[in-house]
Formats: sequence, structure tokens, C-alpha cells
Amino acid sequence: MAKKPSSGSKRSKRPVEQSAVKGGGIMSLNKSNTSPFMKIVIIVIIISMVTLFFAGGIAGFMELFKPAPKAAVVDEMAALKSQYDPQIAAFTNVLASDPTSYAVLVNLANTHMNYVGDLQNLKSAQTTTTMVVISQELGLARDTYKKAVASNKNADSPVLVDFAISTYYSGDATAAVKIAEGVIKKDPKFAPAFYNLAIFYESVNQKDLAISAFQKYIVLDPNGLQGKMDYAVQQLKTLGGSVPSTSSVTTAP
Repeated sequence: MAKKPSSGSKRSKRPVEQSAVKGGGIMSLNKSNTSPFMKIVIIVIIISMVTLFFAGGIAGFMELFKPAPKAAVVDEMAALKSQYDPQIAAFTNVLASDPTSYAVLVNLANTHMNYVGDLQNLKSAQTTTTMVVISQELGLARDTYKKAVASNKNADSPVLVDFAISTYYSGDATAAVKIAEGVIKKDPKFAPAFYNLAIFYESVNQKDLAISAFQKYIVLDPNGLQGKMDYAVQQLKTLGGSVPSTSSVTTAP
């Protein structure tokens, strides 16, 4: 989509000034046969025109120092679309001949999620247009993760957690809880599952379960490498739960 024109791309012409520069208009009068009064009038007019010319020139000069207009929402989104469309198309083409490829499905789902993450970082992230695209991409990510999981009974824990996250942000917190609970049953030391499960529990008003999940996350990931420790600690305090004592967790109020 075309960008907005720059501040100087549609400047209007000023015929009077141009005629003065080119020797036309008032500058073509024969001053030798002009009365003193007319000469005074001409001088006043010339001074006025010169003043206007320099005022316009300074204004034009100052235009150079004005910040460029902000990129339109469509321009930001178009840039991301041009970045992600080829990747999505490439994975989709491979799936045409091998629709149950676990690796390709996971990569395609991850690409949709990365697209969502970049869209959320745009300055225009809260506009209706951007939110619609984010919603569409989340739905595509969820559906693709679902296909990947269905094609591999031993799906990796990170993939299952991403499936839960895309499901949650697609508006189905209950299904996200079930997916994440399945992860911790199979992989009880996978910290990201507990971190996200705690958030899911909060959203469905399971306060006690949320507290327990946040606490488990902190114990498993005391350095906050697989989640956001500050957020986990903050939420525990908000929910009225105690923060587990570990060497890397800040428990001060």
C-alpha cells in the first residue's frame, strides 16, 4: 500500500512570486515613466512581495526539519505481512504433499505465533484492523498446533504449551487448562507449563489452583528463565499466596 505523501510533496505554487522572479507581472512595469506616487506604491508592493517570498522560503526551509509523518497502520501491517507470507506459503506448500508432517506443522504454527507477537508489538496493535489480523493468526496457530499434536502422540511439551497458549488467546480458557494439565501430568518438571497454567487458572477463577501453579513454577524456575518471575511473584501476592523461598526470588513487598 502506498505511503502517505511527504510534507513537501504537494506544496502549492505561488504564481505571483514566480512571475516576480521571472521578470513578469509587476516587475515588468516601465519605472522611468511612472509618477512619484506610483513609484512609492511600486516600492511598497515590492517590499511586501519580498517579505512574503522570504516568509514562504523560511517556512519551506523549516519543513525540512519537521519529523516525518507516522507510518499508517496499513503500512506497518503490510511490512509484517510481506515478511511472514512467504514463510507461511512455503510451509503450506510442503504440507500439500505431506499434510501430517509433525515438524512442518509445528514450524507453521510457530510462524503464525511469531507473526502474532510482532503484530502485538506494533504501535497500532490496539486498532481494530490489527486486532482482527491477530485474532485470525491465533486461530490459525491453534488449529495448526492441534493438527501437529494429532499427528504425533508424543508431541513435545513446548509444542503442547504453545498449543495451550494459542487456544487460551483464541478465547477458550477451559480447553487451554485441559491441555496444560495434560502437559504437567506427562512432564511434571516443565516450568513453562506451570507458569501458563497458573494464568489460565486465574482466568477461570480457580484461585487456589493458580496459587499452587505459580508456586510450583517459582520452585522449578528460580532464575525466571522460562517465564516472568516478577509477574509470578506479583500475582502470588495479589492472590494471597506465599512466595516460595529460593535464593533468586525477591520476596520483599
